[in-house]
Amino acid sequence: MIDKYRKFGKTRVGNNTSLFLEDIDHRGIMAKRFREIYYSICGDLGGVDRLSEAQRQLTRRATLLSLIAESYESGKIMPEGGKFNLREYMAITNTLYRVLGVLGIERRPVDVTEESTTTNLSDYLEKHYD
Repeated sequence: MIDKYRKFGKTRVGNNTSLFLEDIDHRGIMAKRFREIYYSICGDLGGVDRLSEAQRQLTRRATLLSLIAESYESGKIMPEGGKFNLREYMAITNTLYRVLGVLGIERRPVDVTEESTTTNLSDYLEKHYD
């Protein structure tokens, strides 16, 4: 089954070469903001390369919900009648909160040292420069 899938290749999104399936203008303000939010959330989770496919999917959904909330806040999206719909806005916000809760809202630092067992600078310098 896996070999059959690989035969046909992946999409640009699957290859991590694009955030969008469709051919859209990536210079637009919404596309730029989508990238900003997406990579910011991924960074908080330890980086795109450390996320599972499920986590990347949830991050994309959280990013879209964030864009919708920001559009509501700026007045770019208004329901019919032109009145701010607090229930709809709160539903978006609550859904965003739940998705971010599943992902983990707190930042996850990435260990950038060669060995996580290095405890202090003098030990590191002694090990690598003696």
